[in-house]
Parts: sequence; C-alpha cells; structure tokens
Amino acid sequence: GFENVAMLDGGNAAWTASMEELITSANNTEAKNFIANDAHSEILATIDDVKSALSNSIITLVDTRDLRQHIGVKKKDYVYDFGHIPGSKLLPYKMLHPAKGVMNFVSKSQIAERLKALNINPDGAIILYCNSAYECSSVWFSLYEIYGNHQVRIYDGSLHQWTKDPNNPMTTILAN
Repeated sequence: GFENVAMLDGGNAAWTASMEELITSANNTEAKNFIANDAHSEILATIDDVKSALSNSIITLVDTRDLRQHIGVKKKDYVYDFGHIPGSKLLPYKMLHPAKGVMNFVSKSQIAERLKALNINPDGAIILYCNSAYECSSVWFSLYEIYGNHQVRIYDGSLHQWTKDPNNPMTTILAN
C-alpha cells in the first residue's frame, strides 16, 4: 500500500561499481512510525485464481524459477513436490537480470524480446510464481513497472502453498 517508492537499479553493488561516493558515517535521524496501507490486492493472485487459470487459456501461468526446479530435478525444502504447475511456462527470473552479482533491470524492448522468445505474450494476463514469491517479485516489477503490463499478478503463496495440498497438480513435462 505504500506509493512513494524508488529502487536503485543494480542496488548498492552497481552504485559502488560506478565509483559513486559512499559515506561510512551514520546520519542522526529522528525515529518515526511507518504505517503501511492495505496491500494492492489487484496485483496479487490467490490459489483459487491459479486453479482457475489451469483451465483458462487467456491467463498464462509463469514459473520464474530455474530450469532444474521447473523440470523437477531439484526443489527447495519448503516446496513439497517436484516440478511445476501444469501448463505454466518457464521464465527464469535471471533472464531479466543477467548481470552476475548486480541486479540491473533490462529495458522494455529487451523484456518483450525475451518473453516472446519463450512463447510468452508480454501484453497478456500473467500470473507469476516461484517457490515463495521472492524471485517472481523482480519479474513482476519488470513486467508491471518497466514494461507496463498491468495484467500481471503475483501468486503470493507460490509453490510453498500450492504443494501443501497433494491434490493440486504438478508436472515435470515442459509446456510449449
């Protein structure tokens, strides 16, 4: 619910690498209370939204984890099954942040090129997920804020929530 936010492209690593001045002394600041507003529910997808997307060809489910997790060769401890949600397309989050050690955001045209190369419509309705909504949040930022697709949402529960219920389907078959 907080609106006035800025991000430093590349973070502190990029700032340091560009040889900008850093100070090591702390500034004295007055303590304040931060009060967050309600979350923007329009950017979040629920487990029911994901279940609906399984039979809705208009919404593309996108797995932002790496290939090894997507095909079920490995998984995180807090994800209870191998593979991915059936029908989801693979877009490893590192494809939008390829610099090693520095998380720089790519341009709008680069986002479009990379998604189209993976047979993902960058202008369509998309639900992103990963293991715990950590990795997919940077993809959401790229698609929503940089590319301008306001139909992209994050499944906040991601595979941690999805795989808690063994009745929710998982597969290791790659989607077209």
